[in-house]
Amino acid sequence: MSFNYCPKPIHCASFTENATRLSTHSDVSLFTTFRFGAVVGLSYFNGDKIIEVKQTNKMTPFCGYYSQFKSNGEMNALNHEKELPADLNSYRYSFAIFSIPKPDRIFYPRKEKLSGTDYYKKYLSLF
Repeated sequence: MSFNYCPKPIHCASFTENATRLSTHSDVSLFTTFRFGAVVGLSYFNGDKIIEVKQTNKMTPFCGYYSQFKSNGEMNALNHEKELPADLNSYRYSFAIFSIPKPDRIFYPRKEKLSGTDYYKKYLSLF
């Protein structure tokens, strides 16, 4: 499990496109979850449509790229972004469950031989 801390974005406002704290991406993880009520400014893409996630008092989990990869595309990684907050002195955090291969490990997803390094190359080719 990874605890992802994003510091105050006080110097980011003039450097980002579309006022986003994090540009559009899918996470490398098996899945990611935001803590209770921490989804303010989170949006995801459904085709060409941007969907804003409504604030809730529940955990908000979503699939990462490793879920999509291991399920052969049956579970889609959530392509999402995070807006800059109104208060640039605020911070945020999320938790990611990493069930991903070590770079030197060999595994056989979908009957093909693949190393952890190959997996990361596939993930990074998305960007």
